[in-house]
Amino acid sequence: MSEKATTTVTIGGKAYSLSGFEQEDYLKEVAAYIDEKISDVNSFSGINRLTVDLQVLMTEINIANDYFKAKTEAREAGSRVDALSKELYELKQRLVDLEMKEKKEENKNEKKDHKSREGRNDGINAMIRNQNESLAKDIEEKDKLIKKLEEESAKKDKYIKELEHDKKRLTSDLEELLLDDPNSNRKS
Repeated sequence: MSEKATTTVTIGGKAYSLSGFEQEDYLKEVAAYIDEKISDVNSFSGINRLTVDLQVLMTEINIANDYFKAKTEAREAGSRVDALSKELYELKQRLVDLEMKEKKEENKNEKKDHKSREGRNDGINAMIRNQNESLAKDIEEKDKLIKKLEEESAKKDKYIKELEHDKKRLTSDLEELLLDDPNSNRKS
């Protein structure tokens, strides 16, 4: 288990001491995200007429919105990876089939006359070679795309985890702030 990190952050114009087992930069990034969401809500016209509870709720809704958008994007990226993986498998299978067909043709042609075999084999082999090269390029492109989508999916998964973590922390912090705030309209 890593060491506990503590850092001072500013959220909603107030300084807080934030501790956690994540890196200090990560804690600051989380705090900056929460601060940005609070600032977004505070920028709405007439926000000061709302109770603190409603302001907190609006902030939580904005964070939840980000979370569900990231979750949807990650799911879509995963679906694209699955579809490309399937397509890649099919292309590889076609390549194997063509290579087997090429071998069969070679074996069949070996039994025939050497002279006629050379002429036919050259044409067939050239055609099959072209198909194999084309399939190999397709496979290479699909592999690159799959790697890119897997990287995107991993980033989105990390972002979702961060948002889940942020949501829990924000909810806890806001509940604590509301319980400690004597100006709050909430009853203890």
